[in-house]
Amino acid sequence: MMIKLLGPVLMMALLSAACMPLTMPAASVSTESGADTGYGNQVQYTAEWTIHEGELENFKEIAKSGTALVEANEPEMLAFHWYYNEDESQAYLVEWYANADAIPHHMQNVGESLGQLLEISDLSRFEVFGDLTDGANETLAPLHPALFSHMDGFTR
Repeated sequence: MMIKLLGPVLMMALLSAACMPLTMPAASVSTESGADTGYGNQVQYTAEWTIHEGELENFKEIAKSGTALVEANEPEMLAFHWYYNEDESQAYLVEWYANADAIPHHMQNVGESLGQLLEISDLSRFEVFGDLTDGANETLAPLHPALFSHMDGFTR
């Protein structure tokens, strides 16, 4: 039985390795601390949205349009991914910025989409991980994020 599983397991491992990126974004240095942690002043978000009844298709359309807008216009956005729970009543957005200075530009860029999403869903939870600049902090304040400053770690 174990021998029969070995082939598919090895094949999946090889496929996974083939799909891994060969290079990672260059690590940034925090301008505030001057410490080269490999993390710098990168910032990540997680946002949880509760979608109003009957608005799932509208939500998906707005999210898809916003994703295309971000991909085309924000080179400092390292990652931008939407996820849905099993019954698609909630959506989760994960964003990763190269630096906190990119946040005001991002919010200006997606302002219209964000407004549309807030009409058809509730921002249930919004967490920001990383050290914000004054401009980023001011930009995000109306959304009442839970803020978590970087303590320690590394980015490969």
